[in-house]
Amino acid sequence: MGLLSGKERKRLSETIRDIYGNSDFLSNLGILKTSNRDRLWLVSKKIFEVDMQKLRVQSAGMYFGRFDNGMLRLSIEGAQLIGKTAKKNIVEISKDDVWHYMRGFNIKPIEKINTKNNSYVLVRHEKDILGIAKLVNDELQNVLPKSRKLISLTKEKNLYDEKG
Repeated sequence: MGLLSGKERKRLSETIRDIYGNSDFLSNLGILKTSNRDRLWLVSKKIFEVDMQKLRVQSAGMYFGRFDNGMLRLSIEGAQLIGKTAKKNIVEISKDDVWHYMRGFNIKPIEKINTKNNSYVLVRHEKDILGIAKLVNDELQNVLPKSRKLISLTKEKNLYDEKG
């Protein structure tokens, strides 16, 4: 695990700005990169005050995402962080499709905000960022990891009702 160089950090910021229209929110964070699979982790800059030579660190920070065939693929937490200020590559899904998305099914968006085909997009219902999906031919291909999918034998119909 190593710290992103200034050049890599700038390229990541530009990539996020190009894809999601965000301003630079990474300036207050350290970004670590693993050598395998180009995984990115966000850490507080205070972590660099600790002498890491005396520790056996296996991981640190919040998993942010990775590069997948040259495209930035965000984690659920990374999507929620980016989604707060994103202006493009966002899809809106219906209340009924929230359940299907969280269970791992492919769905159709009800609205697309400045999206590109064959790219990763933020999946949103109202103000909630649920994660990401790959938009292919007006269908959202679900890319939720198996461990993050909801598995249930019954459907909770009132997922977004205040009573439920």
